[in-house]
Amino acid sequence: MNYQSFGILRLALLAQDDTFFHSPWPAGPEGGDCLASPLTRGEVARRAGGGRLEEEYMPNKFFNPESDIWRAFGYIGELVLLSLVWGICCIPLLTIGAATTALYDSVVHGLRRRDSEPLARFFATFKKELKNGALSTLLWIGIGALFFFGYLALRSGGGMVGPVYNTALTLYTLLVPFFLLCVLCWVFPLLSRFTFTTGALNATALRLAFGHILRSVLLSLITMAGFLACYFFVSPLIFVPGCVALLWSFLMEPVFKKYE
Repeated sequence: MNYQSFGILRLALLAQDDTFFHSPWPAGPEGGDCLASPLTRGEVARRAGGGRLEEEYMPNKFFNPESDIWRAFGYIGELVLLSLVWGICCIPLLTIGAATTALYDSVVHGLRRRDSEPLARFFATFKKELKNGALSTLLWIGIGALFFFGYLALRSGGGMVGPVYNTALTLYTLLVPFFLLCVLCWVFPLLSRFTFTTGALNATALRLAFGHILRSVLLSLITMAGFLACYFFVSPLIFVPGCVALLWSFLMEPVFKKYE
C-alpha cells in the first residue's frame, strides 16, 4: 500500500459525518499534505474509486422524509383520502356531480400541479360548484330514467320476437349506455375548469365526446373498470375514485389546454 492510499484509508475510517478534516501528517511523496484538502465522505468515496463507501456512511434514505419513497407514500395517502371524501360527499346522490367536479379539480391542481393543498382544494371546489353540479346530476338522472324506461318498453316487446328484435334490444342495452357514459365522463371535469350554464356544459361535453372519440372510449373503459372493481370487491372504493380521476386527467388535460 503506497503513502497516498494509506492516507485515504485513514480518512475513510475517521469520516463518520460531513465534517471537514485536516491531517497533521507530514507531506506526501508528491509534496504537500496528502490530507490537507478538506474532504467529505463523497469525495473520499470518489477518490477511493467507488460509491460503496459513500453509501455505507450516508444516512439511511428510507428515513429521509424528502426521499422519493416517502413522497410516493404521501401521494398514495392523498389519493386515498380524496377517494374517501368523495365517497362520503356522494351519499346524498344529488351531490355526486359536485363531488366528482371537486375530485377531478383537486387531483389536477392539488396532486399533479401542487397549486394548493388537495383536501382544501376539494372542499373549496365542492362548495363553489354545488349548485351547477346538482343541476347536471338531476339532468343525468333524468336521462338515465329515460333510458331505463326505453329498455323496459323494448323488453316487453309488444309480442315482437325474432333475431332482429333480439339484435335491436342488445344494441340498445350495450351501445346507448356506453355512448351516454362517453359524454358523461366529460361533464364534471369540464365544470371544474370552465364556467358554463347547465345546458352549455352538457352540450360542450357532447361535442367533446364526438370530437375526441378515442379519448372518450378510453375514458369510458377506465370508468367502467373502476366501477366494476368497486362493485364486486367494495374495498377498492378507498382508492379507485382518485385513481380514475387521475387517469382521466392524463386524457383530458391536453384537450382542455387548447381552450384555455
